[in-house]
Amino acid sequence: MSIVAWLLNLDVELELANPARPATSSRLQSLLAHHGRRFLAGVDASGQTAGFSHVPASSCSNWDHLLAWCPSPGALRGMDGFTGEDAHHPSLDCLQTVNHRKFLVELTEGLPDSIFATTMDQLTEHLRCCAPPPGGWLLKRAFGFSGRWRRQITDLGDVATRRWCEASMCDYGGGLQVEPFVSILAEFTLHGLLQADGSVLRGEPTRLYSDQRGAWIDNQALSEDLSVSERDAFELAFSTTTDALHKSGYSGPFGIDGFRWQDIEGKPRWQPLSDLNARFTMGYFVGMHQHHRDVVETCDLSRVLDQDARRRGD
Repeated sequence: MSIVAWLLNLDVELELANPARPATSSRLQSLLAHHGRRFLAGVDASGQTAGFSHVPASSCSNWDHLLAWCPSPGALRGMDGFTGEDAHHPSLDCLQTVNHRKFLVELTEGLPDSIFATTMDQLTEHLRCCAPPPGGWLLKRAFGFSGRWRRQITDLGDVATRRWCEASMCDYGGGLQVEPFVSILAEFTLHGLLQADGSVLRGEPTRLYSDQRGAWIDNQALSEDLSVSERDAFELAFSTTTDALHKSGYSGPFGIDGFRWQDIEGKPRWQPLSDLNARFTMGYFVGMHQHHRDVVETCDLSRVLDQDARRRGD
């Protein structure tokens, strides 16, 4: 049985937004530990994992493979035996670029009247010129995870909202993704593993379930099929994303989200690229279970350790 140890830096977006950030609060650490256990349970339950056991890196002293939720500098510094040199994982600049919402917005046509605003003047002018959507506006900071750093508003009239927006422009990655708040009928994900040479292993689309804040609840294999047009648009978004990630110097796991939504006339519409995560995700192995061994071998971080650390699983 090969032991796969995981560095579960599920709060990596905090590091990407501010590499010098203060320590994660004990409350958030407890929540992340809970989600980490759910992630590892999902990996082991995803099928075709015979011969592998997935555990938190902090819980074992001997392992055969070492993976990270996201191989950020903060995660790598926490590794026993880290040499500080490795050309095979993305740099901090690369991770910040491809996980920034502006990168996503530039890849696709968003919802009607959506923009990425980088100044308060730009945000104010956009809200002034556009007709208010029936559900108001959804604002998302440049980085976010588990439903954090987003806010639904109708306008900028109250002081708290304006201060939140002002802080978003000068911190948290800088800027806000602005889009109408719409009625989502169903959410879906499509995951992949991008190699350094630009080739990619693609998983199968999965159904995504999240709460009203946008926090993850579950991923499941599709019990309903996407329409031909939805699947084609989803696969085109996946291909476009793959090309953009490779050109930006990224390689590793990633996933895109898309959703079916209802317009003001009650008609279903399709948004094929609503989110991009250039890292592992909670439901990654639901769609990628057939590539489990390839993922473990490709993402193994043992190469960044000194010789003694490399042998710790022997």
